[in-house]
Amino acid sequence: MLLLQQLIGLLLINLAYGDYCPISFNPSEVVVKYNASFSVNCSTDRTDDFVLGWEGYNDTEYTEVITKRVDVMDWEMQLTCYFQSNETQCSEKLSVIVYKTPDSVSISTVNHTGPMIEGNQYELQCDVLNVAPVQYLTVKWYKGQTLVNQTIFTDTIKTPVDETATLMIRPDRSDDGVQYRCEAELDLGAEGPQPPPKVTSDPLSFTVHYEPIINETKLPSIVPVLRGYPVVIVCEAEGKPKPTISWNLGTNNPVYSETLTVTDSTPEDLSCIANNSVGNTTRHVKVSTKETPDSVSISTVNHTGPMKEGNQYELQCDVLNVAPVQYLTVKWYKGQTLVNQTIFTDTIKTPVDETVTLMIRPDRSDDGVQYRCEAELKLGEEGPQPPPKVTSDPLSITVHYKPIINETKLPSIVSVFRKYPVVLVCEAKGNPKPTISWNLSTNNPVYSETLTVTDSTPEDVSCIANNSVGTDIRHVKVSTKDGNCPVELNPQRAVVRYGGSVSVNCSTSVQHDGIGWEASEGAVPMSSSVSLTTWTVSNLREWNIEPSCFINPKDGDQCSSYLPVTIYKTPDSVSISTVNHIGPMIEGNQYELQCDVLNVAPVQYLTVKWYKGQTLVNQTTFTDTIKTPVDETATLMIHPDRSDDGVQYRCEAELDLGAEGPQPPPKVISDPLNITVYYKPQINLCEDWSPKNGTPLVSYPNLNSIKGNPHPNISWRRKSSLLSASVPLNTNDSGKYEITASNELGHFTCTINILVEYAPMIHGSKEKVIVEEDIDITLECNSTGNPEPDVWWSFNNKSISTGRRYIVRATSTSAGVYTCSAKNEFGHKDKNFVVEIKGKPPNYILYVVVALLVLLVLLVIIALCLYLWKKNKSSGSYDIQPEHEMRLLSNGVKS
Repeated sequence: MLLLQQLIGLLLINLAYGDYCPISFNPSEVVVKYNASFSVNCSTDRTDDFVLGWEGYNDTEYTEVITKRVDVMDWEMQLTCYFQSNETQCSEKLSVIVYKTPDSVSISTVNHTGPMIEGNQYELQCDVLNVAPVQYLTVKWYKGQTLVNQTIFTDTIKTPVDETATLMIRPDRSDDGVQYRCEAELDLGAEGPQPPPKVTSDPLSFTVHYEPIINETKLPSIVPVLRGYPVVIVCEAEGKPKPTISWNLGTNNPVYSETLTVTDSTPEDLSCIANNSVGNTTRHVKVSTKETPDSVSISTVNHTGPMKEGNQYELQCDVLNVAPVQYLTVKWYKGQTLVNQTIFTDTIKTPVDETVTLMIRPDRSDDGVQYRCEAELKLGEEGPQPPPKVTSDPLSITVHYKPIINETKLPSIVSVFRKYPVVLVCEAKGNPKPTISWNLSTNNPVYSETLTVTDSTPEDVSCIANNSVGTDIRHVKVSTKDGNCPVELNPQRAVVRYGGSVSVNCSTSVQHDGIGWEASEGAVPMSSSVSLTTWTVSNLREWNIEPSCFINPKDGDQCSSYLPVTIYKTPDSVSISTVNHIGPMIEGNQYELQCDVLNVAPVQYLTVKWYKGQTLVNQTTFTDTIKTPVDETATLMIHPDRSDDGVQYRCEAELDLGAEGPQPPPKVISDPLNITVYYKPQINLCEDWSPKNGTPLVSYPNLNSIKGNPHPNISWRRKSSLLSASVPLNTNDSGKYEITASNELGHFTCTINILVEYAPMIHGSKEKVIVEEDIDITLECNSTGNPEPDVWWSFNNKSISTGRRYIVRATSTSAGVYTCSAKNEFGHKDKNFVVEIKGKPPNYILYVVVALLVLLVLLVIIALCLYLWKKNKSSGSYDIQPEHEMRLLSNGVKS
């Protein structure tokens, strides 16, 4: 009964309110898997008395939102929410899609098994079992990873069905072994699962049989063959099943092989046949016989015998009886190096002789070198490989060149110790072999490769090497040494990092019975067979080592030379700090900085450098001669000022070990020390200011020139009154102002003039003037502004004057609107003045005078009449009126 009442109510709702219903669902649409559950809200935005409920369920509620949880067991389930109030009755049906993914997806061929034949058409079938709803199903076909087709369905049935999709294919050889698969996807829209659910078939692999194709790259259509040079040609073919290869040489006996050896006796026309169960392919080949040269020879042109270094010579290569010459390349070799090659363009096909030349300019390195030329026939890819070639016999050349003295064996400076003669050796290389002589600044040269020099030998001697090509001279300076021991150390001083390696040579130029090194590490035993001995230590850790080189001269007693050794160690650390002070520094006070250098040696070579920023400001050196590592401290007195606020000091420990030490000298740098400097305020720019009307004091452009640390407070005063810097200035605020910057260290005050700039203003004066004609008029236009504005008058759109406007004896044409205009860089202001002209008033005085005169005349006439009347009355005279009857007046007189 309750369900019937609800249905009747819903019917009445639809009849009363048509399509509109104040109901909404969340979610607006439901996509749910079969045998799963979902929840949905039904809500309304109405606020009057109402009822919400679910059709078919006894769960009516009086709230704005009701929720329903449903287990999905029906493929065509429906869920309806209804709304009922005193004014409205309606319902809305929730869209519900119930889906099921396929039980299986499989792919197969239709009416075919086994390999496919290239070019034939085949049908593939995809079976999708037990899927719903089918209208959302898409079957996608893939070849490998490439999507090749897809099928969609339009059946609106909601229950699970089986579907089949097909695909027509025409495979080719590239499809052999490829895998096809199909994929069933349910695309249920934005409300459905993401990504859409899909089921994929197992892959279906193809085997494709196709007819052979012969590799034309490996088997050219024309094969050149040189007489005496057989060529092997290859016939390769790709096909499935694998093709059988045979050669047809114009006989009834084919040759079954992938290769065939052809000679100049092979038939001119032959063919290769590739065959399998699908088909066959034939490649026709033409054999072309070529000729190699009879001989190749090399010679010099117009020259015999040795060549001279730097001169130019011509070589010639003769190639006899070669064809065809257009394929000939003549290559020139020097030793094994290709130096040039020549090609030919003559198209003659019969054998010819050819000659090629090469210009050379030999040097001493070419003495004994062999040149050869090589004739090569490059007949292309179809020709024999490698291309046939004929090479000449080698041509050996002899090069004569002037001598060059060996400067390594004959130094330019020779040291000679007193009483210890030195033998000099002058070796020179030249062709022909040079003659060696010595010039001792006398007229008698010494012919020998060696020369014994003593402390009495002239300071300047020369060795001269001469042959038929030229001469070379080596000048030698003899330097006499006063040392007691005829040995030289190189280097003369050793600088070694602690734990590092060292190597020093000790050499002599005198005859001796033995030379060696004495040292606590790396001693070298005496040897009489060398003139140079080396002291070497790979890991030197003895701070006070004192090695010496000793020698036993044949003509003297044993002597030795001490080697100064400096062992150094860079500091473990370098640090900078302040002494007895922390925190900010005060400008003008003195402070001490300290640099600690730990574990450095030797200290006598240490320099501590002080840097402020990138500027070297001081340095400290040390004189202590101790060789082992020590700690050192250097100090620096500073008087910081405001420019030093935020500056970085650092110290640098540098070991300057001289020219023999590492370059650049090793250094260790401290971390930077940042200093903060407090200083009293200063206003660097105290200039007058002309701000625009409405600008606050805080906008004063020179505020950024106020410096101080800590950051100063800024205050403004005018006429001793403290002002707010944020209040805008107006036109009445021009005048003198004081700026004061203050912090805990002091204050600074400056006075400026502020002139407020503003647009023009026109001040009160009569805006309407009414005058009579012929009256003089003066129009006043009082304006102010900063800068002072330009002022002018205009009348009838024409500028007529500046300043005051004078109108003399105004007439009716003077009437109208006069505009006063004021303008400066901040604006423009206009004010209108209306001038009205009245006509002249009547001349009432004249009228009065005239009236008085008229009245006076009337009075005179009246008086005269009275006089005459009285006179007539007294004389009895009558006045005769001809047209009227006389009658008596009230006073007894007839009228």
